[in-house]
Amino acid sequence: MRLFSRKSRSFTLRPEPATGRGPELSSVPEIRVEAPPAEDEEPSATTTFVDHRRQQQRVEDRQPPNDCYDDGEDGAEPTQKFSRRKSVFAEHYDPAEDEDDEGAKVVHPKSDEQREKLSQAVKNILLFKSLDVPQMQEVIDAMFERKVKPGDIVIKQGDDGDNFYVIASGTYEIFVNTDRGQDKLVGKYEGAGSFGELALMYNMPRAATIKAVTDGALWAMNRQTFRRIVLQSAFQ
Repeated sequence: MRLFSRKSRSFTLRPEPATGRGPELSSVPEIRVEAPPAEDEEPSATTTFVDHRRQQQRVEDRQPPNDCYDDGEDGAEPTQKFSRRKSVFAEHYDPAEDEDDEGAKVVHPKSDEQREKLSQAVKNILLFKSLDVPQMQEVIDAMFERKVKPGDIVIKQGDDGDNFYVIASGTYEIFVNTDRGQDKLVGKYEGAGSFGELALMYNMPRAATIKAVTDGALWAMNRQTFRRIVLQSAFQ
């Protein structure tokens, strides 16, 4: 075998022609072998993209997880968005597990004014957009009010998830515990928003602590109702 036809740092290997037999004729397919780039050559776009993704992966791995969800359409976003990569590796929801778990419908009485305010608070939450009218009414029936004072802990990092929360009023700060054991402020809700669904969706502990800064009110939905109504609807 011999090497020839060097072009663009590629080499073509062909069988050596028999001695004394005129022009080279071969039915053997060409085999192209790509030579590695020289040290002084610019890296290819593919190489650059792979290196960028590896660097981005390392950065994301150092970011704190998020147990706070806000689709940005209800008028209030946390002041800082942070990674939700932890949820990718958590246990996914399996609707088959809850098919036979209908449970009794939960109804917490509300005034017409409360129902109207709650309807406005939840209508733009992404998780509820797939619900039909009866399902949305069931969500509103099932939610109960929780009053808070400054300093109250709504959810605590590491705890099991019990409720999903929709903010009716008040200001709330989001903290994540660092490797040094200190609580770091990573975001804030002011007057609107929702949080706490990740622990319910993925059966994972709370990934953040949320503390009330002012007097306020929240609408809460328990874990069983959340999974039965919201998640099953999303998988239909």
